[in-house]
Amino acid sequence: MHYVYILWSSKSKNFYYGYTEDLRKRQKLAKDFERYLKSGSGKAFAYKRLLNTEALKKDD
Repeated sequence: MHYVYILWSSKSKNFYYGYTEDLRKRQKLAKDFERYLKSGSGKAFAYKRLLNTEALKKDD
């Protein structure tokens, strides 16, 4: 059985779609990724690959 989920980002005003066979494993992966994003190298990754810095400038 597969589970499909849709998440809404109120900050970017976008949907994120995904699916998994194992919700427990998926939640652990999400927690691990969150921990990584809070690290120094994770923040660098996020700013380079995930965040639209032009949009952030407009918010200031």
